Parts: sequence; structure tokens; C-alpha cells
Amino acid sequence: MAKLKLTTLILASTLLSITPVYAAGSSFGGSSGNAAGGDTIATSNYDPVKDYKAGIEFLQASEYKAADKKFAQVLKASRRHAPTNYYMGVAKTGQAKHKSAARYFKSAVRYDESYYEAYSALAKAYVKSGKVEKAQKVQEDLNERAASCGDCTDSIRIKTAQAAIQTALNGDVQKTSFLMPFEAETAETQYFASVSLINNGQYQQAFNDLKAASAVAGPHPDITTYMGYTQRKLGNYDVAKSYYALALDVDPNHKGANEYLGELYVETGDMEKAKHQLAKLEEICTFGCIEENELRGWIFDALP
Repeated sequence: MAKLKLTTLILASTLLSITPVYAAGSSFGGSSGNAAGGDTIATSNYDPVKDYKAGIEFLQASEYKAADKKFAQVLKASRRHAPTNYYMGVAKTGQAKHKSAARYFKSAVRYDESYYEAYSALAKAYVKSGKVEKAQKVQEDLNERAASCGDCTDSIRIKTAQAAIQTALNGDVQKTSFLMPFEAETAETQYFASVSLINNGQYQQAFNDLKAASAVAGPHPDITTYMGYTQRKLGNYDVAKSYYALALDVDPNHKGANEYLGELYVETGDMEKAKHQLAKLEEICTFGCIEENELRGWIFDALP
């Protein structure tokens, strides 16, 4: 596999201070036909990463209504971003809107089944809203995941969530501090580290780093495109498609996401959809681009 390249970088102290490519035309991750993200066409002046950062800051200051407004804006652009749903649930919890909080925690779990912190938050929200049976069902679901996990890398997080749910079911639902679910370094450090891991074929670890970056930075399409890429290389095509969709929710003209989604369709034998993605890139790349040429080559090579 050709190595991924990051050709045009604009660095700041953290990703959270970088203007996203889809908002201002600057580049976070380069694109070479082998690299996800970067060098995209600006389609909107809205910056969900900026609002996500502001929402986190409001949560840290216990300004829950202000956080609610910020996360609501982010979800309009990226409703499938699990961390945003999680933190919207936190904002609702801070306003004692437990029924509404449960809806967002449930969405976080729906869009990321390994978001174990959201399981415990969901169960607590159910208990606080008087729906103990639903909290017990969350506990049962998590117990099943614990059984299938065994001593997997997520076992500690699962056990922590199980303990928190049991505490809530025992009647102890005092105010809980909601922390970031990943102890990540700065988001761009995680992002760039993932490139080296991908080049070495360490796709699962790369995905873990990207997931941590996404929890810190929000729904940046370069990050979620890479997440889709790693899942595709692991053979998890449905999961990969969900992350490409997440990137395209924020920036429908993201070249990397459009190219890699097309390549996924080639790999899974859906040539009509692959050709549709090529047509999309032809529309985006008025004067041609590497991503368009790469996908065209994939389609040509797959022809009988």
C-alpha cells in the first residue's frame, strides 16, 4: 500500500484552533489519492468544530443552556457524531431535562456502540426520569457486551460503566461529573500519529487515535474520513460507510470522503454506486483532481 501523505498543513496549538478546510478553504490533512481528507472545496461558512469547542467550554463552566445551543447547532450539521450527542445529553442533564438527555445519550450509543460512557449516562438519565426498567435494559445490553469482550482492550471502560449503572440502580443518582471519554493528547497530535500507524498497517490503533481526536475536536471531516478509511482496511465496510457519511454530512464536497466511498463500492462490487461517486468528483473537480483520477483508475481496473 502506498504511504499516506499529508501535503499541506496549517498547524496551531491544537486542532480546535485550526479553521476547518470546509469552512475557509484551508487544509488540515493533505490529499494524494492515498490520503484521506484535505484540499477540499469550501461549501459552507458554518464551522461545527468551532461550536463544538465552545460547547465543551460552556459545559466546563457549568453554563448548560449556552452549551445546549452550541451543540444543537453542531447536530444540525452532523447529527450522527456520537460525542456531540453525548455532550448534548450532558447539557440537558445539567438543566435537569433527563428525558431529553436520555434521547441524546441513546443516539450516542446508536452511532457508536462502543461509547461505553454513554451507556452509563443513558441508564442514569432513565433512573432520574423514573424509567428504571429501561435503565435495567441498558445494564443487560452492557452485560452482554462485557461477556463478549472478556479481557479485550475496552474491558476496563465497560466495567466502569457497569459499576456506574449499578450504583444508579441502587438509588445513588447524585450529580455526576462528566469527563471526556478519552484521555487524548491534542487532537492534531492524535490525527498525525494515525498516519504513521496506517502506513504500518496498524489500522485498529489508528482508528483509536482518530476516535480520541474526534472526541476532542468534534466532527471534523478529515478525521472522520480517516476513521472510515481505517475501518475499510479492517474489512468493516458498513462501519466505514457510516464514517464517510459523517464526513459528507459536514462537507458534501469533501474530495477524500467521496473518493474513498467510491473505492469502497468498488471493493464491495457495487459499480453503479462507485460510478455515481466518480460523477460527484467530476462535478466537484472542475479542472480534474487526484481523487477523481484515483477513483477512475479503481473503476477501470475492476472492469472485466
